[in-house]
Amino acid sequence: MSCKFFNLDTNSSLILNTIKPDENELSREVIAIHCKDKLNFIFNYIRILSEGNIPQIINSSIPIDSAKKISLGRIFTGESEIAREPYYIKAPLGHYLSTSGTTSNTGKGRTFFFPLERPIKNAMEHNYSLNLSSRSKVLFPLPLSHSFGTVVGIHATMHGEFECYLTKDSFNITDIFKTIEDKDIDVLYLTPAIVRQIIKHHKFYKKKVISPKKISIGSSMLYENEAYALYRIFPNSELFYTYGVTEMGPRVSTNFLSGLTNTKSPLSIGDALDGVELIVERDELIINSPYSSTDIEENFHTRDKAYFIDEDIFIQGRLDDTIIYQGINIYPDEIETVLIENSDIKECALIGLNNDTHGSVPVLVIPEHADVKKVWEVLQEKVPLSHLPKMIKTLPQLPKTELGKIRRKEIANHIEATL
Repeated sequence: MSCKFFNLDTNSSLILNTIKPDENELSREVIAIHCKDKLNFIFNYIRILSEGNIPQIINSSIPIDSAKKISLGRIFTGESEIAREPYYIKAPLGHYLSTSGTTSNTGKGRTFFFPLERPIKNAMEHNYSLNLSSRSKVLFPLPLSHSFGTVVGIHATMHGEFECYLTKDSFNITDIFKTIEDKDIDVLYLTPAIVRQIIKHHKFYKKKVISPKKISIGSSMLYENEAYALYRIFPNSELFYTYGVTEMGPRVSTNFLSGLTNTKSPLSIGDALDGVELIVERDELIINSPYSSTDIEENFHTRDKAYFIDEDIFIQGRLDDTIIYQGINIYPDEIETVLIENSDIKECALIGLNNDTHGSVPVLVIPEHADVKKVWEVLQEKVPLSHLPKMIKTLPQLPKTELGKIRRKEIANHIEATL
């Protein structure tokens, strides 16, 4: 089986054959990849596996000095190699994936090993959950150097024998619309952050918008009214909302979206992939998965606050992000959603600052161009007095991961340092 990756920026391409797992526990060198160019990243990833060694994926957006601290052995940057002492492990063929560090207690990412058979099966189950047909044409405007990008962007493409079109990180919405039409795209991958950009800017696209057959959205919380607005732009597309966790493979569940209404309700994470078990215990989502890292034991605690409505599971943000002010639990996502839905603010972050008297004090952080007075008016009208932030701070921009998730701990550390 083979597939083809296309770089839309350079018109270059890469044809690859499927890599088969090797379950023999041999001594293999771990080689880190820290590379912004997507085709170069894919080429080095497959080359390292083909040579019988283990690639370690390092987020290309982090500084090289940080990459050096994370890497287990030498590093390929795409243009050159950073020499370090070789690092060998006795293991089956596989790869290392790293979390972003946005949800860990330390703020630092953690690294997990996956025998290659697991991400391959996870990728195939992902394709099955979206009912993707062989030879589909895929538009993947997301980064590859994270768990979803590596498993779905690379392995799902290879094992589905797809054609995958890649964009640079600084693409605009017009690029997406134009590529869908020019390349006759079947499958489009988005994050909620890109969905919101499409909803905001689609009216400026002068040509008729063509619908791909399927659109898959994942990486963070999405609301029904956002999916409804996206469907109105792409009325001939099937929409899917997906949930995943790096340590679990990463793909966990898929929700095929139908009967959407324009309500401001969160979407269910949907049905578990084959073999995955979802448990809600003490308001926390717990997962068992056959695709998980070998470093993970049974009953993985996600730290995602979850609840049931009938038989559907919904996520209500991170337990780690919960602000406990004078004994009251405040969930940032609820307050942020109210503000975004009722003002011109497109992004914000409610953080908790440690306080000896009150436990944690809620502070709202917004872009510096926002009208603070109007923000206060919306909050006072829509949010209970007990849940109002105690102050509002502004930043030129809110730091985010490659997938558009806000780096709350980084913001909190910055705000604390300025008080």
